Amino acid sequence: MDISKRRHALLEISPNKMGSPYKKARVNVTPKICPIPLDFERENFSYLLNNSDDFLCDDNQQNECGFIQDSSEEVVDLGKSFSLETWSRCIVDSVQRDKNYDLILKLANEKNKEEVAECRLQGVWVHTKVDPGDIVSVLAPWSESLKCFVVTNSDGLIVTNPDHLISGTSVVGSLYCARKGALQERFRGIDSDSKVMVIGSITHELFQTVLRRRLRTSEQIERASEELLRSEDAMYMLYGNKMTVDEMKAQLSPFVSNIVEFVEKYIVGGRNIQRQKGEFSGVIESIQDIEENVWVPQLGLKGKIDASLKVKPRIDSPSSEHKYMPLELKTGRASFSNEHKGQLIIYEMMLDEIGRKVDSGLLLYLREGIMKEIHATTNSKRDIITLRNELSYYLTRKQKISDKDDVNTILSKYKSMILPPPIGQYNACSRCPYNTICCIFAKQEKLPQSSEAETLRKVSEECMQHLSPEDIEYFTHWCGILTLEDQESKKGNHLKSIWTKTAEQRRDDGHAIIDLQIVGQILKAETKYLHTFGAAEESSGHSTSFHDFTLTGVNPGDYVIVSTRKRIAIAAGHVYEITKSRISIHLERNLSKNYKNEKFIIDKNVFQSTNVFNYTNLGVLLEDRVESNKLRKIIVNKMKPTFSKEKLSVPKVAQAILLELNSEQRKAVAKAMKMEDYMLLKGLPGTGKTQTLVAIIRLLCLLHKSVIVTSHTHSAVDNVLQRLKQYNIKFLRLGSDSRINPALHDCSETQLTSSCKTPADLMQLYSSYNVVGVTCHGSSHSIFLHRKFDICIVDEATQVFQPTILRPLFYANKFILVGDPDQLPPVVVSKTARTIGASESLFQRLDDPDATAVLSNQYRMNKTITKLANGLTYKGNLLCANEIVMNRTIDLPNKPQMFTEFRQDKWLLRSLEKHVDLSVVMLDTKDCLQRSQEFEKSQSVDLSQQIEKTFVDDTENPKRSKFTYTNYCDAAVAFYITKALIIGGCPAKNIGIVAPYRAQVELLRKIYEDYRSHYASSKTPISARIDFEGLEVNTVDQYQGRDKNVIIYSCTRTGCAATEKGDSVRGMEILEDQRRLTVAITRSKCKLILIGDEECLKSYTPFKDLFEGIPSRCKIVLENGQLGFLWTNVFDDLRKVFSGF
Repeated sequence: MDISKRRHALLEISPNKMGSPYKKARVNVTPKICPIPLDFERENFSYLLNNSDDFLCDDNQQNECGFIQDSSEEVVDLGKSFSLETWSRCIVDSVQRDKNYDLILKLANEKNKEEVAECRLQGVWVHTKVDPGDIVSVLAPWSESLKCFVVTNSDGLIVTNPDHLISGTSVVGSLYCARKGALQERFRGIDSDSKVMVIGSITHELFQTVLRRRLRTSEQIERASEELLRSEDAMYMLYGNKMTVDEMKAQLSPFVSNIVEFVEKYIVGGRNIQRQKGEFSGVIESIQDIEENVWVPQLGLKGKIDASLKVKPRIDSPSSEHKYMPLELKTGRASFSNEHKGQLIIYEMMLDEIGRKVDSGLLLYLREGIMKEIHATTNSKRDIITLRNELSYYLTRKQKISDKDDVNTILSKYKSMILPPPIGQYNACSRCPYNTICCIFAKQEKLPQSSEAETLRKVSEECMQHLSPEDIEYFTHWCGILTLEDQESKKGNHLKSIWTKTAEQRRDDGHAIIDLQIVGQILKAETKYLHTFGAAEESSGHSTSFHDFTLTGVNPGDYVIVSTRKRIAIAAGHVYEITKSRISIHLERNLSKNYKNEKFIIDKNVFQSTNVFNYTNLGVLLEDRVESNKLRKIIVNKMKPTFSKEKLSVPKVAQAILLELNSEQRKAVAKAMKMEDYMLLKGLPGTGKTQTLVAIIRLLCLLHKSVIVTSHTHSAVDNVLQRLKQYNIKFLRLGSDSRINPALHDCSETQLTSSCKTPADLMQLYSSYNVVGVTCHGSSHSIFLHRKFDICIVDEATQVFQPTILRPLFYANKFILVGDPDQLPPVVVSKTARTIGASESLFQRLDDPDATAVLSNQYRMNKTITKLANGLTYKGNLLCANEIVMNRTIDLPNKPQMFTEFRQDKWLLRSLEKHVDLSVVMLDTKDCLQRSQEFEKSQSVDLSQQIEKTFVDDTENPKRSKFTYTNYCDAAVAFYITKALIIGGCPAKNIGIVAPYRAQVELLRKIYEDYRSHYASSKTPISARIDFEGLEVNTVDQYQGRDKNVIIYSCTRTGCAATEKGDSVRGMEILEDQRRLTVAITRSKCKLILIGDEECLKSYTPFKDLFEGIPSRCKIVLENGQLGFLWTNVFDDLRKVFSGF
């Protein structure tokens, strides 16, 4: 259907033909929405934003929609219990159409659902896609004749799914093809940066620098251009796009002269230059802001404005007359396209909504030096919002799932992505970077016969001929899983609370730190500004309850949103450092200019979806190129690996490396040396898989091969690199220093590139390293656009989500996956996604005797702990490597002192008995929920509540759930035991405390940290202090790949049975995860102490099986008076900690 027909169809709708006036509001008893006929469907928005005053509707056109059905109605008197004449957030109660084709919504006030109102949508708004239960943002005038609120072509707006903030760039980007816009939001990494984009970015930065620094002369601007090209950011951009400084200088040169002319023409004080007809006739008085960040939830929009200006509309206007205007800079040809004008109109709308009173903006084409004033009309605003609503619908709409649907039906629905219809223009579609993905989903949609569908079929034949049905099935299967993951993750997304809740509510929920002020100087580093915030001295009744910022759940490297009391989201950035009283953040703008005396609020951005990264990886896997074709054969078709049949020739210097290994490890190394495409290394706990990996890498370095070392976590990558460092292997560690182990900072990218000045310097430095360490998510680094590595080694590969692992594999000729399928799986939040295979790692998919080398001789656990692990998981396959390992026991050189100190605590002395058969001990606290809660009340602290609010991400209603994630009794017993161990001569660094929940980990950390802090500031002799330095408290997930001589596992769970109604589903799943329990019990070398409520824990199958493997002589019940145990004694240390001694 062509544009003119589509526009004619829209003209058939009469926006102002309201029929007879209604005295009663109408509510649909059974909502029945008639489907819009084909002629009324929006296929794209390419006809929007043209120059006509009203191009979608003709107010005088009669309604000819005789086919429209009226739905059954019950007439009730609603009145207008709340007003929509100012912006209102509403819940849609019901939706219906009347015989005039108007869309009638019954709305409830989100803040008070008892307040209801009726809103009638007319004109183009009749196409609004809205369902009962949706949230909408409405601004509508009251119609006396209809006795309801009305949104028409000329008045009112309705925004659907307003909590899904869409950037202005994305909205106008979908103007020509809405389908491409929807795909681009998910697969945007496929359409990678180009030289044109780099030129535009650097030109933007130069222009903004000139405005920010108020440069006026050509010499100043030329100097700024030189400085910019020498900057670190420009160096990385040029390197990432294979450009030299000279190339960029040549491209930038014309813009420099045009910037000089712009300053002379438009900045106050410049000489008067002749302006072309239609050009902006005013002058710029001052620069109000640069890269201003604006979020407007009422409109469902967000964006960054190139420059916000205070201008005189005309040169000859009175000096007192001025306007606030946004400026949008373009570096391409002066087209004044609908897309460009639309972007500026969006900025005008947003600024106007936040109180700036903006009615026009400036569109500058710097290449040609032309700038015009663009006015936002009622019609253009209306069409922008309808375009935004359309895109939002396709980005947020869920598939309709019935309770009767089985797993396969659910999967088949989610494999089909809800997308706008295609435009079907061959020239555009054949060149679109998303055409393969578009065609795959179009094939599933079974488009009706049309010219558009026929065009897409032709494109499909060209772009999909290299793909097999199995390839397409794999792609759509994982796209469906990603959709499920995305939807489940958003349930715990607290981002919308920034505009739906007060600062105090967000603080009390554990999501925000409030009432902060800037302290100290703001430090500039390239394009970032390091701000340090502390608690405001005078809070005017709004003081934060978080005096200790380390308990807020914010960590270095986290992405946070900065707001003020007056305005949300003024800036965003990554946390650089956090202490108890200070938090430092790298922001993209200096807040001291416009917000110097404001009080700031920092919100955790808990929802940072990695799905764009994963969607992009799946999209790249479909490409018709060598790397993708090879990986599809391996991953999709499970192609068997091949190995060289030639005898392995090892140089003499390498023989010493092999002599350090056992026979199993040497066989694994030999397999790695002979592999021609890929192999798997299955390393059971303590079998020396890291040692084997290090040997493989050392040999590869001797052979001058290049290696990527990657994993899901920073700690896993650093664990391998630290071992390599012992052998003086030269390597480069990519990533932020805040996430890298401090012991590796001298090998980090930040440190090693600090002396680089040009892209050529970067190229030379990066090329000089044959070993590069990076996480899987960090493998989008531009180094991989320049180099193809010989081998990629993925450690802890069983933890990596299958689409995530694809990225580093694209950049290597061969790969080795290392892991243990019986340990931690990939993190998957959607239960439905887990049911349909989301937890399957690539390691599990490819695991085969021909592909896999197995390490089963372990050097970590003694025979008692090994027996426990075999009984729970490994079925006898886990073996002690030698007699020394088998009979290893805890070493307590100061045991007599410990016995003297704790002679009354027979339970404790028995727990720490050295005999190998007592290496596993279960300390049964019984049901201690009430005791734990009473202790907290007695100390007048609400620490556990604060911690659980901050660190518990539970999608269940917290008011209903009786599940607890902290346990003072467990913590007190753990503290008592660690104190005894250290007195007995066991160094704190040899002790590890593990818990299943992060909240319990934070409670324990807080206790130990407060103990250390007290003694650090006291006059107590060092000899009288307990030195907890080096003691490590962490979750099970963080301990994978690690070990300690002694592991204390705080099981945490106590009280009500696991099946009690209202329990946390996620909490239950963690305790029901056998692989997680396997990791916990296999971290210990010679002593494993379990603390928990045995009766409660036995209701979880893995714990029940575990306890059956622990003999009764190794179980101790912690009851007052039994074996000298007293809760008052155990709690005494905690009382001292909380009372400040």
